[in-house]
Amino acid sequence: MAQPEEPEPDVIDRAARLRGMNRASLAVSAAMRGVSIEDYAREAIRKAAKPPPPVIDRRYIERARRGYRL
Repeated sequence: MAQPEEPEPDVIDRAARLRGMNRASLAVSAAMRGVSIEDYAREAIRKAAKPPPPVIDRRYIERARRGYRL
């Protein structure tokens, strides 16, 4: 007979410690996407571990803006 899956509390706890996350927001976000809380927590941890995108230098933006003609 199949055993019900036990939740992984360490994954949920680690995801709840991320900035802007808590257990309630994890549960609501997972329910809105139709996935388990553990799967959503794993995905949130994976996304948080990715490096941020490179910052575009303000001088580059200004040069591009001046060179752009309508």
